[in-house]
Amino acid sequence: MAENDLDIEITPEQESELEKKWEQVGISNDFVFSKVMLDEDLLAELVHRILPGIEFTKLVIQSQKTVEAGRDTHGVRFDIFALDDEDRAIEIEMQVLNKGNLPKRMRFYGSIVDQTMLDKGLLYSQLKDSYIIMICPFDQFGRGLHKYTFTNRCKEDLDLELADGTTKIVLNASSIADDIDPKLRAFLDYVVGKPSEDEYIGKLEEAVKKAKANKLWRVRSSGGRRCEAAARTGVKRRQSI
Repeated sequence: MAENDLDIEITPEQESELEKKWEQVGISNDFVFSKVMLDEDLLAELVHRILPGIEFTKLVIQSQKTVEAGRDTHGVRFDIFALDDEDRAIEIEMQVLNKGNLPKRMRFYGSIVDQTMLDKGLLYSQLKDSYIIMICPFDQFGRGLHKYTFTNRCKEDLDLELADGTTKIVLNASSIADDIDPKLRAFLDYVVGKPSEDEYIGKLEEAVKKAKANKLWRVRSSGGRRCEAAARTGVKRRQSI
C-alpha cells in the first residue's frame, strides 16, 4: 500500500480478531478466490465444470481487474477476468453477501465487459462471446437450483434466441438438489465448507493455504479488513504524513 494511504487505527484486540478471521477464510473469500484462480490450470478446471460446452487451450487471466468506464460513471473491479484463445470473455465473481442487486449488477458488469472487448473502429459483429458468472452461497431466485443460466430469448417464441453471445450464470452453493454434474457439485459444496474427496478440491485447498500464507497478499488484504473493523466499531481514520 502507498505511504499516503489512509491508516486505520484499531486496537490490538481488534487486530487479533481480524487475524483469527483471516485464518478461517476459505475459497469463498473474494480476495483469496481471486488469487487462487490466477493459476491457469485451476481456473481452467473450474471453467470447464461450469461451462462444459466450451473448449479452449489457453486462458489469459487478470485478478481484481479494475475498469473505470468514465470519470463520472461507476467503475467495477472484477474478481477474475479471463480471455480464452478465441478471445471469449469469462468474468467470475465470488459473491458472498446478498445485497438484493445481483441481476442489475450482472447487467452492468456485462456492459463493462463489452466495452473492454470492442476497440474503437471495430464492428459490432466482432464482439466475442461473454460469460458473467456469480458464485453465491445463497439462492438468489428461490427455486432451489444449483445453477441458473440466462440467455436473451424472445418472449413470444422461447425457442428463438437473440444470439448476442452473452450468457449470465448464477451458481447457488446452498442448494441440496441433485441437478448438476457431480464435479460442479463438489466445487459448490466446497464453497460452503462441505468436505470432498474430489482431487480438484484437494488442489484448491492447498492453493488456498498458500494464498493465505503469502505475506504480500496478506498485507494487501489487511487494508480491507482494517476498513471493515473501522466501519464496525466506528474508529477514526488518520491520514499518513
